[in-house]
Amino acid sequence: LERRRLSAMSAAPRPLRILVTGATGLLGHALCPALAARGHVVLPHSRSGPGLAFPLQPGPDLERAVLALRPDWIIHAAAVTDLDAAHRVDAHER
Repeated sequence: LERRRLSAMSAAPRPLRILVTGATGLLGHALCPALAARGHVVLPHSRSGPGLAFPLQPGPDLERAVLALRPDWIIHAAAVTDLDAAHRVDAHER
């Protein structure tokens, strides 16, 4: 299924604007150049490092950023790598 979607994206009549969260992570690092090689406009998001930076938590900042960027697709490849910190935050929000 995913291969068909990527094929459909590469056959698009115009380049797609694709926002990729986690652009410097394992998946994003491979995905961004592959999409760019197919002629798409890649909008890389990264918490640290090169690329766009804005909060991914739901709220007005995220909404403003996405509305301003106007992506055709959003690929959410960002991931939490500090699981201990994630559990602390999750427990704090309960």
